[in-house]
Amino acid sequence: MRPWQHASRLARCRRYSKVVSYSESLALPETAFPLRPNHQTAVRPSTQALYDWQAARHTDEPPFILQDGPPFANGPLHMGHALNKTLKDMVNRYKLLQGKRIVYRPGWDCHGLPIELKALQQSKASSPLDVRRVARQLASDAIATQAQGFKQLGVMADYRNPYHTFDVDYEAAQLKVFGDMVERGLIFRAEKPVYWSPSSKTALAEAELEYNEKHVSDACYVAYPLTQESAGRLGLEHARLLIWTTTAWTIPANRAIAINSELMYSLVDGLVVAQDRVAALDFLGEASGSFKGGDLVGLQYTDVLSSDVRTVLAADYVSADSGTGLVHTAPGHGQDDFMLCRDQAPPILPFSPVDDAGCYTAQVGIASLVGLPVQTAGSRAVLALLKEAGALLQVSKYKHKYPYDWRSKTPIILRATPQWFANLAPIKQEAAEALASVRMTPEQGRARLLSFVAGRDEWCISRQRAWGVPIPALYAEDEVLMSRESVAYIIEQLKKRGSDAWFDPGEDESWVLPAHRHKSWRRGTDTLDVWFDSGCAWTTTQGTADLVVEGTDQHRGWFQSLLLTRIAAESKLPYKHVLTHGFVLDDKGRKMSKSLGNGIDPLEVISGRPAVEPATIPAMKDEKQRRKLIRQAEEAAQELKPLGVDTLRLWVASSDYTTDVHVSPAILAHVSESLRKMRSTTRYMLGNLNDYTSPSTLLLIDRYAVFLVQQCRKQVNAHYESCAFSKIVSLINHLSNATLSSFYFDTLKDRLYADARTSQSRQSAQTALAIILQEYMQMLAPICPSLIEEAWPYLPACLQRGEHIYAANWQQEEVMLSQEEQEAWQARMFVRSCVNKLLEEARRGKQIRSSLQAEVWLSGPGVEGLLGDASVDMANLLLVSRVHPMEQEDREVLAAGGCTVAEGDVTVAVYGASLQKCPRCWMYTAEGDALCGRCSRV
Repeated sequence: MRPWQHASRLARCRRYSKVVSYSESLALPETAFPLRPNHQTAVRPSTQALYDWQAARHTDEPPFILQDGPPFANGPLHMGHALNKTLKDMVNRYKLLQGKRIVYRPGWDCHGLPIELKALQQSKASSPLDVRRVARQLASDAIATQAQGFKQLGVMADYRNPYHTFDVDYEAAQLKVFGDMVERGLIFRAEKPVYWSPSSKTALAEAELEYNEKHVSDACYVAYPLTQESAGRLGLEHARLLIWTTTAWTIPANRAIAINSELMYSLVDGLVVAQDRVAALDFLGEASGSFKGGDLVGLQYTDVLSSDVRTVLAADYVSADSGTGLVHTAPGHGQDDFMLCRDQAPPILPFSPVDDAGCYTAQVGIASLVGLPVQTAGSRAVLALLKEAGALLQVSKYKHKYPYDWRSKTPIILRATPQWFANLAPIKQEAAEALASVRMTPEQGRARLLSFVAGRDEWCISRQRAWGVPIPALYAEDEVLMSRESVAYIIEQLKKRGSDAWFDPGEDESWVLPAHRHKSWRRGTDTLDVWFDSGCAWTTTQGTADLVVEGTDQHRGWFQSLLLTRIAAESKLPYKHVLTHGFVLDDKGRKMSKSLGNGIDPLEVISGRPAVEPATIPAMKDEKQRRKLIRQAEEAAQELKPLGVDTLRLWVASSDYTTDVHVSPAILAHVSESLRKMRSTTRYMLGNLNDYTSPSTLLLIDRYAVFLVQQCRKQVNAHYESCAFSKIVSLINHLSNATLSSFYFDTLKDRLYADARTSQSRQSAQTALAIILQEYMQMLAPICPSLIEEAWPYLPACLQRGEHIYAANWQQEEVMLSQEEQEAWQARMFVRSCVNKLLEEARRGKQIRSSLQAEVWLSGPGVEGLLGDASVDMANLLLVSRVHPMEQEDREVLAAGGCTVAEGDVTVAVYGASLQKCPRCWMYTAEGDALCGRCSRV
């Protein structure tokens, strides 16, 4: 009689007159490692202590140098800091696991306008020395706060030896770079148009600009009359040159009109315009004559505001794509204008009657304009003067892209002032070629960085602010002292006295080389651009950095200045690998801000925050907007439950940092759930290793599980090498959920709990778990250091080699499976998937409640081999009580009473168990009320 022929109903446990407990005979999981972390008392990842340990321990190991791009020492941490610092720390911790000696000095960018403005706001500081004193204290306070925050983020670093750009040693090293560039002839002083911020009252570098696509200017058409003689040369009694400009405020600084000698020009209504522009100028009539552009070169016209006579010049950059084909030229307010006028014989000097605040000076020569801000009231006044003079033909609003000061978010101007420049033309080709050997993540960053380097011939490095590194220039009435020797001498004085002494208002010849003290010199007040400042950070490390990591905006900023200063000073690369990340946005893709109420404090993510009183929203005309603001205020005031540092770090690792990264409470909650699964996976292994003492020979199924985990570890390590952290998280999640939880751990439970403690099957399972746990913890350690450090004391004593995972030096023998073995496992897993489908069908049909209530019959090619391999317990693999080979005569009976599926050549049938439930292991393998054979022997 076949087993199923006396099992037409599901086998059920008999009701025992006397219940016997076998729980004490089972080896159930046991660990004190808590299921849920207490975030208030959670283990803080080791930072300074771990850094000190590895620096002392790995003295003979090759260093891995991560050059820290200095965060600005101003304000508390935000989610951008968390993203940046966590990315760096994950790389460092992975490299440490690989045995590298980590060199990572945290740095801070301490100079710059935001700190100086705050110093001016928070004190009555007026003199440069007072400003510097207050600014230094503000920066120092911010550094202390930020450093503590970075430690809370779990960032391992040399906090005892940071670098600050206001340190004397750093400033001296920076000025040495400057001196090296002086020696190479790369530093010069000139009066030429530079980007100028009226709001900040200082020159700006191109890297300090951002472009507003919606800026609106008053665009105007202005007509300049040719002199009678010049009109006569064209065979005309009179004619006017028509220009178009969006910067009417520069009209008083006009010094020429530029045309293209290769274009044809027409006379329309007495106005000279490019022939190809006539149709676009709908306010003009029909053309009555034409001229070659070359015929206009050298003609003279009368300035409509000053009545001075100016000259028409030829310029290749003039086109007929827009405007009128004639370009108003103000060499004091435009780069192209300046170069065109500079190349004339004699040169036309730049004229810029505008002060530091962006207001007209008396030099403008028109009393009504003096003191007016050029971009607002000044521009309107100029238009009124042009209209009064009959020179203004048309004015309209024009929306276009315009540069803004990236700090004050206000429009800048171009203004000719004496400034210090770095000549980049001789080195930019060398810099571009050097970048060919630099690894870029993502790769598209290469083209972006190259475009910024290739597009710069000069770098305006001087700033008219007090809080910065002084440019070591000495001035006499008719001379500037700037030489390698003078710079070197000033550096030595600065080392002794500090840079503040440079700004002492008193005369002090001790800053002057003795050989030059026969003249009366005064110290300059300009300071170095903060990008030059932070760009010299490479001087704080020995050798070339293996990696730099910053936001994508640093292609035009720090990555570029780091490269240019190192190439200029030493003709060497500052880095081997550039990794860039995007910005942090909310879940709706909006930039985080206080006004939107969508900001998230990273430290509150870690430690939580009690509910607070919502901000009061005042009455508004737009009631809908007010209700929206009220909702945002209420959301921002809600209690934040602590999620721990590993949740924050796992959010970073889960994100595709190569684009903008999104974060919200809902996103963090989802990440926290993933972390909970990783924690429970770790805890399961710890619980089943509580009595593990030494390794044993692995059974085939355990070898297969270890093989899968080690293959995953290889992929994870490859992704760590390429900094593909989101792929690592995906692999670990799949490993936790599919490979371990849904497959391997399920197959282990019967062996781990019910087999004899000293049995080969249980010891093999524990050995596999020990190997898997070590691999698992090493995969997680760079991302979730708090979890790993918390779990460390709960490891079996035989695995606790050293005080932490980085000291363990775990070396597992790699498990290899032959192609034949892998194919056999593919067949077994295929059968398992078929069985799982049938078990689910049987559950839905209420034929079984548990898979252990089922028996499985198999037939097909190779099935006998699978069932005949005693090294694999197919019942455990399939999570059923028994497995049988299916004979031909069984098929019809099985199909009638159970669930059957045919997948290719394999037929699988599931039927209710024919034996009874063992009261100890719960497998349906017992005869009657007794224990099953296995349990009776334990």
